[in-house]
Amino acid sequence: MRSRAWLLVLFLLCPVGLSVLAGGGARVAQVVVGWFCGSLVTGFGAALLFGVRAEWRNRRLYLRGVSVMAELTGQELVDVPDQEPPHHRRRRPAYGFTDLNGVRRTYRTERSPSDEVRAEVELSYDPADPQQVVQGAPTAWTTVGAVLAVLLLGLPVTAAGLGLIGVALAAPFVGP
Repeated sequence: MRSRAWLLVLFLLCPVGLSVLAGGGARVAQVVVGWFCGSLVTGFGAALLFGVRAEWRNRRLYLRGVSVMAELTGQELVDVPDQEPPHHRRRRPAYGFTDLNGVRRTYRTERSPSDEVRAEVELSYDPADPQQVVQGAPTAWTTVGAVLAVLLLGLPVTAAGLGLIGVALAAPFVGP
């Protein structure tokens, strides 16, 4: 935890150090705005890329994992913070299945109150790590959406954010 705090402090002090190098004036605003805006934009792009990466992992797990039929073993109602009734509670069904080693496993998922809870569902899991479970088949639209998200948003936004950070880093060393 301490290393994360130090990284945050260094991240926040970096534009101050660059501003001192810039020697004041209009370039200070360029450094500060470029650094923080670039960081936010890069963070958004990176979060999008990581989300797409998780979607691809789920797709790969569905296609290459071990498929089993899991039966409903129970369900509980879970309170959802910041939701008004009747949507303030969600059903959290638990499904049981037996892995290849004969170990009984439980998979819990969250569903909205309007979703149907089925007695059996198809699950795919990774035999090397049976805790990695995915429910249901990915659709073609999730694949198309993932590709479009990477090509149209993830890569350009990340590149633009890194460009803003680059401008902020270069500002003290260029110009009059």
